[in-house]
Amino acid sequence: MRIFKYKCPIYKDKYGCRYPDISSKDIDPELDKCECGMTYEKSKTIWEKIGRFYRKNVPSKWQLNNLYWRIRSHFFRYTTIKSRYLNHEWCDRDAVLIYTIFEVAQQFVEGEIRPERRSSKYWDEMKKVNPEFYNSWKETIELVKWFEKWHDTDYPYNLTQKEIEQLEEENHTSSFEINNRFEKEKREKAKRLIDISPYWWT
Repeated sequence: MRIFKYKCPIYKDKYGCRYPDISSKDIDPELDKCECGMTYEKSKTIWEKIGRFYRKNVPSKWQLNNLYWRIRSHFFRYTTIKSRYLNHEWCDRDAVLIYTIFEVAQQFVEGEIRPERRSSKYWDEMKKVNPEFYNSWKETIELVKWFEKWHDTDYPYNLTQKEIEQLEEENHTSSFEINNRFEKEKREKAKRLIDISPYWWT
C-alpha cells in the first residue's frame, strides 16, 4: 500500500491526477485512469483508505470531529433555555412556554442577527436577494423589542393602585380585563414568532 501521496508527472499542481467521470459501478475500475496511467484506487494512500473506511463504518455522531462538539455541549448546553425575565419562584406553565419562545427569539437576535453590526447596505441587499429572510428577521427584531419593553408577567398589577385606577379610567374597563388583553397579545405575538421561526438560521 502507498504511504506517501502519489505525484502525477503530468499534472504537477496540488490536485494531482485527473480521472474520467465514471459513475457506473459496472465499468472496470482499471479504466478509471489518469493520463499518466495511475488508477484512482492505486493512487490513494493507506491513510486515505483508513479515513474512507472510518467515515463509512463509524456513525457520523461518533466520529472524532463531531465527538468534540458532543462532549463540549454536555457542559455548555445549547438546548437549555433560561429565561432572563422569569424569577425562580413558582410560575404557571403557560407563562414558561411563552417566555421561552421569546427568549429563544431574543437569543437569535443577539447571537446571530446582531442588527447593530449589520449595515443598511447589507439589509438592502438582503431584501432583494432573500425577501423571506429579510421580512422574518425584521419582524423578529420588532417582536423582541416589544417583549423587552412589556416582559413583566404581572402587568398591570405591577403598577401602583393610583396608576391602575388611572389606567382603568383611560381604557374604560377593569384591570382584570386589561390583564386579559395583555396576555392575549403576548400569546398572539408568541404564535407569530413560531410562524416565522423557519428563517431563524444564518
